[in-house]
Amino acid sequence: MNLENFEKSKKLNTSEESISLEKKTAESKKEINLAEFKEQTIQATENKTEELIIQGQNQIDKIEEKSGLSLPNLVSIREEFGPFNKLKEIQGQSGAFVNEIKNKLADIGRPTKNLEEKNFPFPPIGEGEIFAPKIELQKIHQAPKEEQPERLREFKEKLTYQKKGLALIQEKIIQKIKENPDAPLGQLYEWVRDLGPKYGLTNEQKEISRKLLQTYVDKHAKVRSIREQYSDDKELFKALFGQEPKGDIKVVESPVTLYFRCQDPLDYTYLHSHSFQKSKDVTNEELKAAERSAGVTLGSCLVPGLERAITAENSFFVLSDYDSEQVFKHEEQHTIKQLFKDKLRESELLCQERELWAKFYQAIQNNDERLAALKSYLRVRRQIISDEKAKDEILAYLKEKRMTMTKIAEYLTIPKEKGGYYDYLISDKQRFISWFAENYSDEFKKFKSTIEKAVEEVYGEEYQNLIRKSVMALQSLRETGYSKEAIIALLIQEPLSGWEKVVKRLIHRVIGID
Repeated sequence: MNLENFEKSKKLNTSEESISLEKKTAESKKEINLAEFKEQTIQATENKTEELIIQGQNQIDKIEEKSGLSLPNLVSIREEFGPFNKLKEIQGQSGAFVNEIKNKLADIGRPTKNLEEKNFPFPPIGEGEIFAPKIELQKIHQAPKEEQPERLREFKEKLTYQKKGLALIQEKIIQKIKENPDAPLGQLYEWVRDLGPKYGLTNEQKEISRKLLQTYVDKHAKVRSIREQYSDDKELFKALFGQEPKGDIKVVESPVTLYFRCQDPLDYTYLHSHSFQKSKDVTNEELKAAERSAGVTLGSCLVPGLERAITAENSFFVLSDYDSEQVFKHEEQHTIKQLFKDKLRESELLCQERELWAKFYQAIQNNDERLAALKSYLRVRRQIISDEKAKDEILAYLKEKRMTMTKIAEYLTIPKEKGGYYDYLISDKQRFISWFAENYSDEFKKFKSTIEKAVEEVYGEEYQNLIRKSVMALQSLRETGYSKEAIIALLIQEPLSGWEKVVKRLIHRVIGID
């Protein structure tokens, strides 16, 4: 090629590159504008509808408070007096309409991908290789400093690959359970057995997976057994909660849950308040607390073996079939989350809590040292008390189609004094300071400002920022195209504090599975 032709070719290539860059920039701006439009439209519609619903509910509350009626009479009038039911019906219909708008907007321009296997010529973990993250990390710390950066890079690559492999296995198992809830342990475990070598699973990881699956098999057998024993919905209610329901009950059986749709608010409140454990009638305060709750997952009932397997719906509050389906998915996800609970990590956190308390108590050299030590202790304590619950709620809300990511973050960070339902830390915040003052009075007097400052920061602004960042990380996966099921599988075993880091690795370094 002569010089003249070379220059022409160079100009042509430069021009094509420029056009391509402009095209990519325009597409990028279009995606950003579309995302902003969707979020703003969804948010505005949701806010306005919620404002109208709250206004209507407040009017009902005011009328009820001024009526002076007893609780049974109040409930009776609610059911029979037309305007009350009509307002509730309108609220249900408007909610369903808003949800339909939100779903259509959310799906515009969004690709969807599940965790499907992808053939890679050079996977980071070789066939037959065992990758134990804790042991490998220790080896890196013991290696010469000049080798550590490269070994750490390889470690992160293998860790991400293995985590995605574990998520794929979990997704396959849940799919198998949906297809055949009665599948025996051997059939469910075959995904661990077949894919384990590909992702370097250790014997400990395989054993944990086997125990989790055994938990499912046992729980499913118990749910199926009690349902077969009590095929009548009202008889089942009485067997599990000690008394006959006051209103209509409909029970939906899923692989690991019995879902009670309670038409009478007194029945729902009886479950929501756990009054059945004390064989007592519900109070006005308990009715008030339950009436705006759409659904609940119960930790126990009167029949052993059904812990976290009983869920309930406030059908008096949830009027549309669409919303009922969303509440069911939400509560079922709580049960699934419980099945895949990392009990080993829970034990490790309790050990960390004890160790960090001892470290704080010994940190008396200076105030900065004490503050740092106490914050470390409180972060672990917070993980035990609230982080896991918040993670559970985020994943449960993800299963629904009614909530935007922005709304989920907002719901989980509203303080209790402003009507927040998920302020898990408010009680422990007060309890911890009181306990410290009573048991370590001298130290508390001396370090009072340090203690109160640490609690306020870790339980307050720091926790709220963690919720927002975690929800944003989840949203990033949604925008990348991961399905809800894939996201849950990827994040269900990760601590909330690790979501942001895990998502960055998944998005910026796509390996192993896409």
